Amino acid sequence: MRQVLREDAVVRVADDVFQVSGSNTNWVIVKEGDDCTLIDTRYPGDHDTLLASLDAVGLHPRSAACTRAP
Repeated sequence: MRQVLREDAVVRVADDVFQVSGSNTNWVIVKEGDDCTLIDTRYPGDHDTLLASLDAVGLHPRSAACTRAP
């Protein structure tokens, strides 16, 4: 079951750059067309929230080629 995000959980900080507030950490999504780079997404308890945040910005993990920056 997909996690429902709080209304203020995803904040656009620049064109195609979003900061997301998870339960115990934050991460950044940088959109590049249908692809993205995920920054600081290593907290396993937020996996469902991460998937929901991708959906909220119009990305779909099964079709997008998302890479995780160290």
